[in-house]
Amino acid sequence: MYQPKKPTNGEKMRVHEKISSFQAFRFFLKHVVCENESGERITLVSTDVNLSDIEIVKNYLERWKIESFFKMAK
Repeated sequence: MYQPKKPTNGEKMRVHEKISSFQAFRFFLKHVVCENESGERITLVSTDVNLSDIEIVKNYLERWKIESFFKMAK
């Protein structure tokens, strides 16, 4: 299971976004690719194309805290 690392103070992250259309399903997806200085990448996908790339990353990090808590609580 992938465990994302939060950027440490001073570490820079590159964030790229792209919106794709899936005509068979008639909705859009926003792909956000994050890459840290050491080249590690993670791709996030959202159906809310109105969110900024940074908002999607922040939401993912918050959600990761919740998922980790539930895993430890089991």
